[in-house]
Amino acid sequence: MGVREHIMVEGGPRTAKAFFDAACVDRAVIFEAAMEFKGDPIPSGVDETVLKKAGLVYFRTEGPAAKGEEEEGSPVGFCADLKTLSCAYGPALCHVQFFKGAVVGKGTWGSVRLGTIEKSGRKVAIKEIHRSMERYEDGVNFSVLREIKILMELKHRHVVELFDVRVTADGLELVLEYCETDLKKVVEDRRRVKAIRYEDAKGIMQQLLRGLHFLHSNWILHRDLKPDNILITAQGILKIADFGLARYFGNPNETLSPGMQVITRQYRPPELLLGSRVYGPPVDMWSIGCIMGEIRLRELLFRGDEDTDVSQLAKIFQVLGTPTDATWPWYTTLPDYPRYHITPQPVPDLARLLPSLRAEELALLQKLISLDPNRRPTAEEALDSDYFRVEPRATPPINLPLPLEEKERLAGTEER
Repeated sequence: MGVREHIMVEGGPRTAKAFFDAACVDRAVIFEAAMEFKGDPIPSGVDETVLKKAGLVYFRTEGPAAKGEEEEGSPVGFCADLKTLSCAYGPALCHVQFFKGAVVGKGTWGSVRLGTIEKSGRKVAIKEIHRSMERYEDGVNFSVLREIKILMELKHRHVVELFDVRVTADGLELVLEYCETDLKKVVEDRRRVKAIRYEDAKGIMQQLLRGLHFLHSNWILHRDLKPDNILITAQGILKIADFGLARYFGNPNETLSPGMQVITRQYRPPELLLGSRVYGPPVDMWSIGCIMGEIRLRELLFRGDEDTDVSQLAKIFQVLGTPTDATWPWYTTLPDYPRYHITPQPVPDLARLLPSLRAEELALLQKLISLDPNRRPTAEEALDSDYFRVEPRATPPINLPLPLEEKERLAGTEER
């Protein structure tokens, strides 16, 4: 099996276990093998035909297990043929033919190119993941595999669509739905978006919450919601994107991401800043609150003086007041609480800090950014709040203010 024909997953038994879901493999058989692995090519008692039938080969990695993988035994990994993933998910990999265009963006794992589907002429975004960007030259970072798996399973109006995945000489290409702009540009481009009205913000939030409700209903945490990751089509349809940090949840006592930072700091909730490793949908709801405030202020709601967790916590407590046993009964039990000297702060009047917000708008925002995660509403509850009931109603997508020229908007609308 040639390296360039496969995805390689690096790490220890925990990484291998997570990978079984992506390839629809009998995890019980292979995970047991992973736990017993002591360095032999194939551990004794493991039926090699099971691995081959699943399109997997067993190998020993170079170097230590991934951070946070404390299980005993040598690091292990698995290599999966993309055909296995294709068989597992059926028509998700449609192998569209397209023409490549100019580079329109760059990220951690590579670049994004504009592409055009050969038959329809529809624009697509081609996310190129280069092997040279990886810690392991012959492999693909696990977050990329996770993104592929999740996007293959999800189909929703407010989630970016994955059309195809293909292996190239340099790495992988993800062929994604093309969106003309994103929420960050809407917020920051004051020249082309002179004002974001109350009803415009409501229209944006309504779409965003509908998308997040769909994710949470399917047991998925996004864990990196921010304006950069909210794409917008020329028709004004919001699309949640970038699922590299997303993961499934369900077990209320499961420890998540030991030793791993999730959610960009300015959108990270206080429980994660204080080291919590048991969490769920409320972490995404905090990020939604930060985005809601940013849309109306057109600047970060919580901007620490320095790019550190200490500074970020200080800013949160400056805006919301220091937690107490009444506002957040269990905050002193969090792992990193003893590390911080928290100076008591009074609870300010948010209405004075955010005078442009209407009463029902402020009421929802206050719930979303509750210090106690148990007091934050679900996405469904937020959609059912008074904010979305009162006049003026949410701006329809096609009428949302976007940083696009008229011809760009018309071209994008006609294409779809």
